[in-house]
Amino acid sequence: MRKDTITQRDQSLQKYLPVFASILDENKVSAKKITNIINADVPTLVKLLNSGEVTSLELVAIFGQRAATIGKRLCCITEDNFEFALRKSK
Repeated sequence: MRKDTITQRDQSLQKYLPVFASILDENKVSAKKITNIINADVPTLVKLLNSGEVTSLELVAIFGQRAATIGKRLCCITEDNFEFALRKSK
């Protein structure tokens, strides 16, 4: 059962990686901006959102991409809810 769950999770994560990449590409989000956002604390993220420097969709794409890559590698993700997060962020 565990192997099936991991396989399903991996398929789902692979499905969303191109979606996240596309969002970041379309919005011309640079690697430097991604690094700054990943390293930012919550109050800074709120300021960036409120000022319009970053959108909620970009944040979902950045952190979703991170979860789908690093979270998978470290076995930190068992389930995802990317579809809901993307829909909600729009």
